[in-house]
Amino acid sequence: MDGPKSTSRNQPELLRAQTQQALRQILRDSQSKDANTRLLAFQRFTSIFRKFSGPDPEESTMHVAAELLEKGLLKPIAEGLKDCVAAPWRILMQGFTILSQSEVCIKALECLALDSRTVKYILQEDPTLPAVLRALFLNELKLAERSASPPDVRVTRAILQTLPRFFMVDSAREETGRSADFLNAVMRHALRHFQDLVTVHARLLLWSSCEEQLEEEDHSLMVLLATALEYGTPAARAKDTCPPPGVSIHEDAKRLANADPSAWARARVLRTLLAQEPDTDGDNFRVRFVRPKASDGARGVEGAQKAEMMGIQPAERKKATRCSGPGCDEAETRPGEFQMCGGCRLAVYCGKDCQRRAWKAGHKETCQKTA
Repeated sequence: MDGPKSTSRNQPELLRAQTQQALRQILRDSQSKDANTRLLAFQRFTSIFRKFSGPDPEESTMHVAAELLEKGLLKPIAEGLKDCVAAPWRILMQGFTILSQSEVCIKALECLALDSRTVKYILQEDPTLPAVLRALFLNELKLAERSASPPDVRVTRAILQTLPRFFMVDSAREETGRSADFLNAVMRHALRHFQDLVTVHARLLLWSSCEEQLEEEDHSLMVLLATALEYGTPAARAKDTCPPPGVSIHEDAKRLANADPSAWARARVLRTLLAQEPDTDGDNFRVRFVRPKASDGARGVEGAQKAEMMGIQPAERKKATRCSGPGCDEAETRPGEFQMCGGCRLAVYCGKDCQRRAWKAGHKETCQKTA
């Protein structure tokens, strides 16, 4: 690496001689003909780079990422991901640690996709990468269904965290929105892992990637996911697996949710996360879904009626988010404008001042509980 040669104590860690030397070795190892050597190089790169690649990376971090891309780090990572689509069981034993080739390559890619500049460069070099990530996600679920074992949640979580980074480029977002198989797979993942924070992330992925489809074509998609998020309660089902006679699936789901004390807290958290004002009486679990336009015709009306029959209250879509800072009423002028908390990845702030005030006001404890 050819970073600045300053020896100042205030020099960014990524530009220090020891880190630069490690990155140069990683770059060399990433070009090795040995697959294990390449995989270990990607893992070392992620362990070094991940702590610098938060929601607001420093200029030095983006500089180093751009330099690594230009020097060829992307190509072996992309090839590794494509190998995973063809042979998803490839793993490497390192002592007592099992390294998943899929997970390691995905996380390395996430570290490189820092901002619109690096994302555009990545897609210019290999425009197929979003499709490769979607294929890997589908493979994980298909393998799990064939083997009757749960999918590797580390891989599915990594994909759902990485893919939205490419939505900085509209074509990648729109392409994902047209992938019905992938979106359905995301919903199946949400059904199994609704209690995981990644479910909320997956829901945001659905919302941002297919907003046109959801608004004009398929209201039932959002209704189904909303039901999964609000009413999925494994704890209650474990105690009561037999629904009463004559009760519909949705009615039974709501009954179980009401019987599960943790579901109430989860519903309140979800309402907050999905940018909806909480109920004052707490009697209904409410989520946002797309209110159909008059021009949508019978299909849109049918979707609304179905939602209301399920007890889901209609609400206008809110495309932007309010700042999570205490006492701050600032709202985004466009989705994704505000900075996301790097710990819980749920709270968003219009600036560092609001983030500091929120931290002192108690977000520190909340963030540690949800991270």
